[in-house]
Amino acid sequence: MTEFNQDTHILRNFFLHIPLFRSLGGAPTEMEELIRSSEMRMIRRGEFLFRRGDASDRIYIVHSGEIGIYQGEKLIALQRRGSICGEVSLLSGSGHSSSARAMFDCSVIVIPGESFVRLIESVPSVGRELIRILSERFRGTLDAPADLHPGRICSVSYPEQEERSGRMVFSLALAVREEGQRVVILTLNESSPLIFEKDRNLIEQLQGPESGRSSDLPVILNLEPLLVDGQEEQLRLNLHDLLSGLRRTFDLVLVDLANRPSPAAQAMLDDADESLVFYRKERPAASVGRAIRETNVDRRQKPGELPVFQGWRMDPVVNGATRRLARQLLQSSRGLCLGGGGARALAHAGCLDVFEQEGLEFDAVSGSSMGAVIGALYALQLPAKEIRKMIGRYLFHSDAILDKRLPFVSFFGGHRLADLLRSVFRGIRIEDMPLPFFCNAADLKSGQMVMFDSGWLDFALRCTVSLPGIYPPVEWNGRTLVDGSVMNNLPGEILRQNGLSHVVGINVSPVADPLSARTGVNRREGLKGVYRFVNLPPILKIVNRSISVANRELLKFRLNDFDFLLNPDVGSFDLFDFHRQREILHAGYEEANRQLNGLREALRLPAGEQRNGNARGSG
Repeated sequence: MTEFNQDTHILRNFFLHIPLFRSLGGAPTEMEELIRSSEMRMIRRGEFLFRRGDASDRIYIVHSGEIGIYQGEKLIALQRRGSICGEVSLLSGSGHSSSARAMFDCSVIVIPGESFVRLIESVPSVGRELIRILSERFRGTLDAPADLHPGRICSVSYPEQEERSGRMVFSLALAVREEGQRVVILTLNESSPLIFEKDRNLIEQLQGPESGRSSDLPVILNLEPLLVDGQEEQLRLNLHDLLSGLRRTFDLVLVDLANRPSPAAQAMLDDADESLVFYRKERPAASVGRAIRETNVDRRQKPGELPVFQGWRMDPVVNGATRRLARQLLQSSRGLCLGGGGARALAHAGCLDVFEQEGLEFDAVSGSSMGAVIGALYALQLPAKEIRKMIGRYLFHSDAILDKRLPFVSFFGGHRLADLLRSVFRGIRIEDMPLPFFCNAADLKSGQMVMFDSGWLDFALRCTVSLPGIYPPVEWNGRTLVDGSVMNNLPGEILRQNGLSHVVGINVSPVADPLSARTGVNRREGLKGVYRFVNLPPILKIVNRSISVANRELLKFRLNDFDFLLNPDVGSFDLFDFHRQREILHAGYEEANRQLNGLREALRLPAGEQRNGNARGSG
């Protein structure tokens, strides 16, 4: 905390305009004493005003900026211009019960405790106003949400063509609106089309009226006149106050920045929670922000790319990629976790069909065993119809992935399965997939779970589908890897650990499984039953069911990993019933349709709100 250039006129004017000291206009002696004892100080962003447990011998009044009040790491209140801090601890004679930290660069007025107490005693109206403020604050804490979620600030620049950043910001704002969130645009870019009426009208025409958006455009504030150099410190403080106020009203503040430096632009960069720098040809330096390459809209997206390009003068497309970026900026990204279950995992494709029809998008995928295979197709951004076609083409029957061998290590050699995975996923690296993808395996040597988030996709999938007793383990880097379902058949925590705010799980391990419990020949099937008994002996299903039962119990302790859980009715299907894929797909389709309203509600909730108890859904 540093001393600030103090002006008695500024202090007097400020005190007369805040409720606590307004009555001092009729008490000039007390006002002058208050001014003499007060000190204006500057606190830089992230600096603590005080910490929990510190002794309290003064009060603080926010003159400019924003102070966050924390219990541990949890933000419980925001104090802005005119707010008083530290008064309860001072009056009670105890240490501070919370910590106060600057959210932006702030100026605060420090008043010694003795001076403040004397003022209350000599001017009762100040004491009465303090009681009113404390009462309102206490009542506000009772009605306040469990967690504060102030809006986020994101700066956007496009050094290769400054005019383009305004168009990019505008399209991002429309994507935020499509997510049902509130957004405001600030432009400090003199080349931006957002501040020219002619080009602004052009943008409106590009977005509608046929799109229905022309009457529902984002709020745009032009701050370009602030680019003129002036009193830099005061300019920064004014911008901090503006941003503080906007964060109360809007979920996202998008700042359209020019490439040339200015005090206002630097202040915005300093205050931004995230800075995006778009480019097409020359990647900017790593130090300037998160670089995103704009590519052609017809090109499949890779990490760090945004396929929205339509031409320099046209507004970027608002598509799934734009909405995913908007959800990242809002910290409301959605993850989808698909559990293993052999042929039963084909129900995932039925759920994906409903999600696509209803416009429910996910931003990352995790999976185990056969659920990881279906999840990989989704993470490659294949349409649901194409996923169904591939299932019909490659998984038409269990013989397509089962090749017999002497059962010393496993009943099947896994060569057919490995060949199938190579033919579908050859040459694809996980880190290059359009959506972040994660799958797991279990290491028999260490007893630990292994997560794949990079490397060759076909190899990672071969590891995660190595069901014990059915396929041989995979030896890799000194590990002996088997199916990920041995450790966790529904690895939602992987998505949580990677920053996904909402996680939806699809569980295809039924509570009751009479088919796997059957140990004899199904006589009703006649010779077909004998053939199935010999070719797919009960031991295979018994081993898998034993793992499934254990995971079902473990899932009870992992429900907090999910905001919503779907449980397709697949208990009547066998582990190897790939030939019944239409029926299994329909089971997933039915469950997703049945749970659609609850799923939509869960995805609209703020991060963490739905995780206070068990995940909702059927089952």
